[in-house]
Amino acid sequence: MMDRNSWLVDRQNKAFMDELLQMIETAKDMDEVREHLAAALNSAKSTDAQQDRELYLFEKEKSCEVFASDEVVYLKPLDETVREPFLSIIEGNSTFPQAFEFEDYKDSVWQSHFKEGVFYCSVYKAQSNEFVGYCGIKGTGTEKWELAIELLPASQGQGIGRHALELLMTGLADSAGQHLFLAKVDPDNEHSQKLMEKLRGIPSGVEKYIITDDKLIQEIEEECADEIDDRLRSLADKFQVRPEALLCHILVYTFER
Repeated sequence: MMDRNSWLVDRQNKAFMDELLQMIETAKDMDEVREHLAAALNSAKSTDAQQDRELYLFEKEKSCEVFASDEVVYLKPLDETVREPFLSIIEGNSTFPQAFEFEDYKDSVWQSHFKEGVFYCSVYKAQSNEFVGYCGIKGTGTEKWELAIELLPASQGQGIGRHALELLMTGLADSAGQHLFLAKVDPDNEHSQKLMEKLRGIPSGVEKYIITDDKLIQEIEEECADEIDDRLRSLADKFQVRPEALLCHILVYTFER
């Protein structure tokens, strides 16, 4: 499937609008229309990560000049000096890059990486002090902390991601006493899957991704069954799920340090 994420977003948006229009058409009056619109907008908002425990605030880690380093890279807590290159990476990988034309949106994206319970670092090459990307923790409200990493295209495939994530995990094991982590990877992203394997990530099932409605997921699995190939079958076997599940789900790897 070409550009799976964009395709799933389109399907999700179409299903959302079809359902909303049907509710509006059957509404008794304008008050009921307003209720439907308010409920739809609330459900469409992005939600914070699941939380079942107190957040770790990273006060010590964020105060470091350099959080961790080795002979290949070093990690510095995210700061204003890398705002523009940082946002350019996110824009380049965004499903809706047009949103970055609005400064308010860019500001909200930037600020979201400084919320309580999240920790992001800039990644620099050790020899040249060149900014090459970022890595971080998306949230600390669950037993396993979710990893994030994105690198500039020119810096990919050089082992930088492996060194950065290893430094992040081992550093947090030392400073925060956190030993369990997870990462989520698109089934089509073979490069990231290889990175997870190099980091000794354990295949740990799948999660719903973009589309969460079970009925719509079933429809897509039936419509796209002919897209299941040997690569997806092998991947599904590794994660112990049905091959069709990889059409609308994301891979989960877990780590212990």
